[in-house]
Amino acid sequence: VRAMLSNYSDACSFTFATAADANIMSIADMRGKRMTFVQGAPSLNNATAALLSYANLTWDDVVPVEVGGYNASIDAVLNGRADAAGGACNSPPFLRIEASPRGLRWPELPHADAEAVARVRARLPWYVPHVAIEGPTINAEGIEVFSSAYPFLVALDSSDETLVYSMVKVMLKHFDEFKGNAPGANGWAIDRQKFDQAFVPYHPGAIRYFKEIGIWSEAAERTHQANLQRQQVLQDAWDAYLPGAPEDYDAFEQGWLRARESSLAAAGLITLGEGL
Repeated sequence: VRAMLSNYSDACSFTFATAADANIMSIADMRGKRMTFVQGAPSLNNATAALLSYANLTWDDVVPVEVGGYNASIDAVLNGRADAAGGACNSPPFLRIEASPRGLRWPELPHADAEAVARVRARLPWYVPHVAIEGPTINAEGIEVFSSAYPFLVALDSSDETLVYSMVKVMLKHFDEFKGNAPGANGWAIDRQKFDQAFVPYHPGAIRYFKEIGIWSEAAERTHQANLQRQQVLQDAWDAYLPGAPEDYDAFEQGWLRARESSLAAAGLITLGEGL
């Protein structure tokens, strides 16, 4: 897979929405508070674990409140069963918390704390520091949070270079014509691309256009090469594992996860195997 363009909108993809009466002013204040744990939603629960790590907290430091779904997590806050839930800054259900007697507060994750930012990105490297200006109670100055690219435009490494080059060029040259035609479309802006914080290598066609307009930096190239190396490590691990892999599905899956983590760790790369 190769990256083409990222969309970072005015909102954010995931952060903590807390009840104002729970007095959670910072992530550190989450200690001992009731946090929703959405059954069958590992992406939400892992994102929660990553943001808790900003303050060196884990799920063991909060009180998990199991709920059956995303909307149920909102209900848990409204009904006083939980103090916080996670979701996108502009998620409509958060309007219900804002309008409730409990009120709504977003605890920020200041980007100046480099070690805290690194802890979050070690767990979710596709989450990047971001200032959100869209969502209930958020003013024009915005709040410091994390976000991931959504949507994220990708191609295969085998995709035609001219096609990718032309698509990226068309989207950026005509950005002003479509940026206001759909919610979040302004997130495709060229000045919102975070090349040096990417977790997926870019397609040569996209890089060709970025170099052409002078926005591909040395830092971007270093990150790109590191991401290429990671994919090569994974490819080599897969090629080594496959010939002797067990036929049983569960055994195959578990064996591959062990081989994958071992190869990444040996190369000194993030394994993403820490779990909750």
